[in-house]
Amino acid sequence: MKLQHVFWWNYVASLTIAHAATVINFDDLSPNSDWGWIEGGYEGFQWDYLGVFDVSGFATNHPLRMGMVSSNNVASNMEGEPAWFGCGTLFDLNSAYLTAGNPDNFQMRVQGLAGTNIIYDASYNIGSRTLIQFNYAGVDRVNFLPPSGSSFVLDDLAVTRTNYLAPAVDFQKVDVSDIIHRFFPPFPYHPTWDGGYVLDFLVNQSSTASTGALRPVLANFDTNTQFALVVLAPVGKRFLIHPGGRLANFGGEAIWELAGVNGPGGGPTGSIAITFDGLVGTPPDFSATQSFLLDYHGSFGFSRIASAVFTNDFSFNSITFTASFSSIYTNSGTLNYVPRTDSSFQLLTKTSQTNDPGPSVFIVDQPAIVLGLQSNGDVILTFAGILQFADSAGGPFKDMPGNPKGTYTIPKASLAAQQYFRARGN
Repeated sequence: MKLQHVFWWNYVASLTIAHAATVINFDDLSPNSDWGWIEGGYEGFQWDYLGVFDVSGFATNHPLRMGMVSSNNVASNMEGEPAWFGCGTLFDLNSAYLTAGNPDNFQMRVQGLAGTNIIYDASYNIGSRTLIQFNYAGVDRVNFLPPSGSSFVLDDLAVTRTNYLAPAVDFQKVDVSDIIHRFFPPFPYHPTWDGGYVLDFLVNQSSTASTGALRPVLANFDTNTQFALVVLAPVGKRFLIHPGGRLANFGGEAIWELAGVNGPGGGPTGSIAITFDGLVGTPPDFSATQSFLLDYHGSFGFSRIASAVFTNDFSFNSITFTASFSSIYTNSGTLNYVPRTDSSFQLLTKTSQTNDPGPSVFIVDQPAIVLGLQSNGDVILTFAGILQFADSAGGPFKDMPGNPKGTYTIPKASLAAQQYFRARGN
């Protein structure tokens, strides 16, 4: 089976703390000769297709020199290409001086994004050096989109590093479209072996069947105090956990690290919150899950994802692991982290069978019904939506009289009659 993943970023803003504006004038950079690329990490941002130019030796009528506000450096888009800058946390783009290079007058589109959402999208007439008041609040990326082949000059870029205190690193969402299933039969020649088990992977970073469960993260742990991982079923689907009465528990880890750094290690331990969206039934306790942030921000993540043992069925649309911690300020700024290849999130179900009993995790259509057996023999249906019944699998299905909500009990005495149930949307 194949596990496929699609990623996007989500940002939450509740309380904000505004800091003083920072003016980025590029004058502290020292380009080789008279120009060079602006490297990632400068002023805590990533930069793409923007170069720095020392214009002190340029003619006064040179477009780059004419765009200079503070001496001696300016920035410009290389080869007339679109350019952008941004980071892993939200900031405000206040203003900047823009000057047309070639041609000497054109309309340039400037976008402000938060994650994949375009929050601001406006065009500005670029000619002689002009102070543009953008006032783009709460963005993590700014796109400069000149007409094809047109160059512009950028100087005295004013930003405000506003701490939007939701205050999470970009939520990493992993859309799981299929489950990787593995069977490990009992080993009869080992006297201490207590049986076989199956593993159903929702996330498996090392699987060759996957293009990668987790993606790199740009994060600044000088300002952020949370990070979160969301594992969710495709739109219109949900996860059904069905161990079939066997002992089962969730396990795994999800760790991001800088190149050459192995985590976890010393550093603050985060508090954990686990939440479900669209939950039907009773999930196990996840209090054994642990998170960490390495000293000097070398790595972070969930060093242990673990649930209590359970046997019951339940279903959900998504599960979110959120870690909150007290950050150690290191002045490291925004760093680029990559996921460790042993990161995973899976359900282990024990079995004594010598043949594969099949998976315990399913991706099913919305809404879902979960069966639960009571000690007195009654069966409880836990469901989302409107419960329907029929006398045959092909129907016709009718709404259950009384329109029960959430749960419906089938007495033990009624189990001899054959009936079929399903749930439909509201």
